[in-house]
Amino acid sequence: MRVSYEAIYRWVVTDARAGGNIYQSLARHHKYRRKQRRSVLGAYLKDEYPLVNDPKVVADKRRFGDWESDSMEGGKPKGGLPTHVERKSRYLVAGKLENKCSDTVMDVSSALFKQIESRLIKTFTVDNGREFAQC
Repeated sequence: MRVSYEAIYRWVVTDARAGGNIYQSLARHHKYRRKQRRSVLGAYLKDEYPLVNDPKVVADKRRFGDWESDSMEGGKPKGGLPTHVERKSRYLVAGKLENKCSDTVMDVSSALFKQIESRLIKTFTVDNGREFAQC
């Protein structure tokens, strides 16, 4: 039998509303869960380009040199990893970021691609995240 964390929190909140003290067993001793804040940052790519508009040769993965880029976020005060995967061979290139600014991502990425032969770099596909927007 498996129990999700949501079910456990519902049980703790129901107990707290009934006057129970099970919530004191939680790490932070809150009776109720705090509302999760979602921040929407306005620095995204200004001219979004849907992936369905990629040229057919890129979508078919028939040639080498078409790269797909994304980033992995580290902890809040930390940076992260820019990741670049060649679509046909699935070859991964990654580096370490000190912060999540787009200038830092571009500097680290360009240093990574200096090690790759220029004939193996044809296209880049990135998501619409702020790490790829010039802000």
